[in-house]
Amino acid sequence: TLKEHFPHSLKKLESIQWSRLPEQVCQIPNKPMLSFHGGKMGCLTVLFSHTGTMLAAACADRGAFSVIVYQIPSGKVLATFCCHFKVIYDLCWSIDDHSLLSASSDGTVKEWNMKNLCIRAQKVLSHPSFVYCAQYHPAAQNLVLTGSYDAIVRVWRVDVDEVNGQLLLEFEGHCGFINTIWRKITKENLSGVSIDMLQVHPNGSHLLVHARDNILRMMDLNVLLMKEYTGAKNKQERIYSTFTPCGTYIFSGSEDGRAYVWNTETGDLVAIYSELWYTTGVHGVAFHPHENMVAFCAFGQPIHVYLYDPNMPRMGVQDSKEASEVLPLTKAKPTGAPPINPASPDTSASLYLDLFGQTRLVLKIRAVMKHLDSVLGKHQISTLEFHHEGHQSY
Repeated sequence: TLKEHFPHSLKKLESIQWSRLPEQVCQIPNKPMLSFHGGKMGCLTVLFSHTGTMLAAACADRGAFSVIVYQIPSGKVLATFCCHFKVIYDLCWSIDDHSLLSASSDGTVKEWNMKNLCIRAQKVLSHPSFVYCAQYHPAAQNLVLTGSYDAIVRVWRVDVDEVNGQLLLEFEGHCGFINTIWRKITKENLSGVSIDMLQVHPNGSHLLVHARDNILRMMDLNVLLMKEYTGAKNKQERIYSTFTPCGTYIFSGSEDGRAYVWNTETGDLVAIYSELWYTTGVHGVAFHPHENMVAFCAFGQPIHVYLYDPNMPRMGVQDSKEASEVLPLTKAKPTGAPPINPASPDTSASLYLDLFGQTRLVLKIRAVMKHLDSVLGKHQISTLEFHHEGHQSY
């Protein structure tokens, strides 16, 4: 196992002292701390472990998709699991950080033994279609819930000897007679709008709704009042957002290559990470559970980790124009480490059905159109708009 190669590193991770106290309000990270190459095609999602000593990243290389686990705060690679054949959409740590789930559009959810760092998956949960999410049951860690493209939520038992686990339940919706409705939540402005993700506020009484209409919403589950957060762009791609552990702020990615931060109570946009200079949308955002630290990732770009430094200027919104206007992605000028150039498009139709394959195709088409525009001169070529709708399979 990989643990044999990192015995001293693992012991050091257990004795780290974080600067933020458990009940302390989080600060907005303002200083670049780490930058990881990730995969050649970047990363779709990142997630800190519950102890905060590890950062898992769902990375992509041409033809292979891996989970890379980094030590925090050193940034060293602790483990690399070359595990999936298609895009990895979701990651989930067990409460004790001894196991890690990865959900992929190759139709599998795999469980990794992080205690022994074994390079072979200890469980492989097979599905008939793309798998978009996987989570451990909060009160029973031997149960895993998965959601896939076939619109079925499945419940698996993973504390069994079989490598494929034990499928316990499948929820397809209401198949029987319904005699009682406890509560129905209907919002007209969300009708027909795709929802990227849901997250419960740390206080348990509010729900973050991330929809693809450029608006994040927080719902009070007691009185069903809705608060809106605007500024980030999200119409086409799957973008992640998250609460800080204290619940004071919401961090979100955006299709304009920036990350946005709002005050949850006032709804004010309080910070914009415009210096990331991602040339594609910021897909993944993860806030550290015990430190004022945040990680960002994007397709074809490095993974950036920021840390709060009280001696540095506070992160903020530079002016009202920056808060309301978005620079085109093609005008972004990277600083520091150069962004990773996306690979040329694959002729395999199946790759185009996934987010990375589709985005690669669009970037290639944009380059061709730019070349044609320079050759034709006076002939104007209309801009091609890329619409990604649900990563459907055919």
